[in-house]
Amino acid sequence: MTMIMSRDERRAYTSRLQPYLLASLLLFGAGMAVGLMAVSYFPALSDHVEATITTFVGAFSGMPRLKLAGAILLNNATKT
Repeated sequence: MTMIMSRDERRAYTSRLQPYLLASLLLFGAGMAVGLMAVSYFPALSDHVEATITTFVGAFSGMPRLKLAGAILLNNATKT
């Protein structure tokens, strides 16, 4: 059974979520600004991060789908 909210309920719900949306957007923007500043001020750091990500992606790019799914599951399990 599906419960559908009325227009007023949806409006109240989204208005309650507005502060969280704004905070998320501000944090995302701040992180993007810090990332851009780090890249422009420390190019060696960005080269190191790029090499690390390339190595990480290279390890998983040739895997069959089932092994890749297992690797992702294992990765998520170790981080939780």
